[in-house]
Order: sequence, then C-alpha cells, then structure tokens
Amino acid sequence: MAILDRHLFKELSVLAIAVLSFVAGSLSAGFLRPTDVRADNNRVFELMIYHTKPGRVADLEDIFRDVSKLQAAHNLITVGYWVPNEDPAWKDTFVYLAP
Repeated sequence: MAILDRHLFKELSVLAIAVLSFVAGSLSAGFLRPTDVRADNNRVFELMIYHTKPGRVADLEDIFRDVSKLQAAHNLITVGYWVPNEDPAWKDTFVYLAP
C-alpha cells in the first residue's frame, strides 16, 4: 500500500506542477502581451548586399556611383553605398541602401 501511495503522490505532484505552470503561463501571457508598433511614416528602405568576385568591388562601386547620379536627376535619393573594409569576412562586399 505504501508503494501505491508513493506512486499516487508522484502522479498528483506532476499533475499539480503542470496545472500551476499552465495557470502561471496563462496569467503572464495576459500581462506580457506584445504591443502593436507603428511606424511614423510609410517609408520603406531597400538594403542590397553584393558579394563580388575578388577585386571587382571597385567596378561595382563605379556602376552605382553613376546610377546614383542618374537617380538624383529623377529625384530618387540614394541613402548611401559603401564597401566595408575593417572585417576580412566582408572583403569583396558592396552594400547599397536606398529608400
């Protein structure tokens, strides 16, 4: 009988822990519900990252320099373009950001 009582006690303990965990999770979900985030405007930005063949980043930079001049002539603003040069993992990489 003692073994049966111990087994029943374990089962009831596990059940009680499960119920308490469910209740605690349900309560905290109500308090920690994510809030809606709204943008100040409807601007969208485009981030383009190009990985070039070794030594070809300068060619791509020249192309985008010409393109950004053409875009500026039509009131299309380029936020910027750059070549990361600090980290060797970004070697031969060109980054372009435009609205």
